[in-house]
Amino acid sequence: GGASASGASSSPATAAAAVVGDSRATGEGKGAVLRGPLHILRGHTSPVSCVAVDVGLDLVASSSLSGGTCLHTIMEGRLHRFLPELCGSIVALSSEGYVIAWDPKALVLRCCSINGPVLGVSSAGSQDGVITSMTVSHDGSVLVTALTGAWAELCGAVCLRKLPSLEVLHHFALPEGVGANALTLTPDNTNLLVASTTGHLVVITDPACSMRLLDQMLKVGWAEGGFT
Repeated sequence: GGASASGASSSPATAAAAVVGDSRATGEGKGAVLRGPLHILRGHTSPVSCVAVDVGLDLVASSSLSGGTCLHTIMEGRLHRFLPELCGSIVALSSEGYVIAWDPKALVLRCCSINGPVLGVSSAGSQDGVITSMTVSHDGSVLVTALTGAWAELCGAVCLRKLPSLEVLHHFALPEGVGANALTLTPDNTNLLVASTTGHLVVITDPACSMRLLDQMLKVGWAEGGFT
């Protein structure tokens, strides 16, 4: 099972937490089912613009463009901390205990500890474009952001940043005329899938990692087939 969160339609300044389970475990049917909401999460004074969930941390992060970020516990629905300086339209949680938000008004990316202190700030110039999506590596150490340039028809990029400092580790420029709308990482952190503004799916991969993985899979297959 897992957890999900969303902005509550009945009140734009609240969020709701629910449990995602597998109905096959109860014999009720096939596939995932949504059970809840468990809690209505309160604490915002302005509309919630985005949410993020980390089951391992037992936390839901909900952000607004002008009212900061609230951290609630999933299971109890308790307000863990309010971060007034962390406003944003996109928010992400790291398993290492960081919460990151992109503020499109100020063009600023901020990283805070889930216990409060600001640990990293990165400002973008108007020519650098805007962050349209972000995700965190499964080990919690790297933030991956999708960018669409100020000249959206001209360029887009994917940027890897170290957490919590937000130091740029690598920058992948997309082909001319291609912006980035959304992205996700595979569980082994070897392949990055980017949804482009042109309707294509761009795959960014480390060939060395992919070849090692393929070699491991082939060896496992040979062993299972009795060829070793």
